[in-house]
Amino acid sequence: MALVAEDSPDDRLLIEEAAEELREQDGIALELVFVEDGEQALAFLNQEGAYAGDERVRRMAMAFFDINMPRLSGVEAAREVRASKTWDWLPVVMFSTSRNTTDVMESYRVGASAYVVKPMSAATFISTVRAVFRHWLSVTRDPEKRKGNGA
Repeated sequence: MALVAEDSPDDRLLIEEAAEELREQDGIALELVFVEDGEQALAFLNQEGAYAGDERVRRMAMAFFDINMPRLSGVEAAREVRASKTWDWLPVVMFSTSRNTTDVMESYRVGASAYVVKPMSAATFISTVRAVFRHWLSVTRDPEKRKGNGA
């Protein structure tokens, strides 16, 4: 399962399409949880507010955060995830149109696992997202700490 914090409906649609291709063509079962900003991402992970008692959090394998979102940016959300004793192990991939070195460096400074620049074409966007999901969900090994979260 992947938590996707993305405020663009168009980008969410392309991310869902990439996940569908991953399920159909790669045989990787992937459920996505979409939220629109960093505050909602943290609320989901901490099972607060509308997400109280949401058991999907127990299957979380990675987070995929846009950088520029309303209310709380992806960078600030990633900083909070890294500061959490519950979620400090969670791979957090930053996804942005920005190629700005400052954005890239700040993302890594707060503990991002990767920084991916959003491609402009829909086809490349989908293939890039699919490759990121494939890497984090089937190529890399989960830490043992994940098992403690019931994921």
